[in-house]
Amino acid sequence: MPEHWLGQCAPTADIVLPLQFDEPKRLAFLHVNVQRRRVASTQVLGQLDGNPRHTRFWTDANVQLRPTQDNDGYTVTIDHSNWTRQ
Repeated sequence: MPEHWLGQCAPTADIVLPLQFDEPKRLAFLHVNVQRRRVASTQVLGQLDGNPRHTRFWTDANVQLRPTQDNDGYTVTIDHSNWTRQ
């Protein structure tokens, strides 16, 4: 996520980004809540399975945004060890 996006947001905003995984049918989005042009909270909304008719979604707030080495954005780190199919 580019850092300059925060500066372009309204004082309160939401940023939603699609995430890409190794599993081609896995669908997930990063939701970043912005308050005063700073990250206030993050969560991931993800699809449990690849069935579009009967899909179920999960949310996970265990998401970390860390500045990249070149200070031009943030790296998203997600602990997906608790993502299980139900």
